[in-house]
Amino acid sequence: MPIKKKKFLSEKYKLILQCWARGIKSPKEIARETGLNPSTVAVYLMRLRKAGILKPIPDIDAIEIHVKESRQILDLIIAEFKIHKRLDQRKLTELSVELERIAAIVKSLKKSLSVINLG
Repeated sequence: MPIKKKKFLSEKYKLILQCWARGIKSPKEIARETGLNPSTVAVYLMRLRKAGILKPIPDIDAIEIHVKESRQILDLIIAEFKIHKRLDQRKLTELSVELERIAAIVKSLKKSLSVINLG
């Protein structure tokens, strides 16, 4: 049952939001604090995200796809280096851009994991 636009939230939602505001982000930890079931807390958090009350967590699948693509590009560059024993300026630029992209992905992933209290 999604959250409808109401003037108030139920006590369970309020408890969860209070924990969230204190920095407790894990459903397991929130459940421990509130006495609710962890799966119930996870469902409530999902509903709060869908309602726009909490920020959604970036799509982990999208991050995984970017990492795989980056890895394939890096593998091609490394293979070319092994064959020719050198990299031209264009390849070095591609490598630099790809490494910056991977760094941004890792930063995003770390931020996502800290939001859900895994990292």
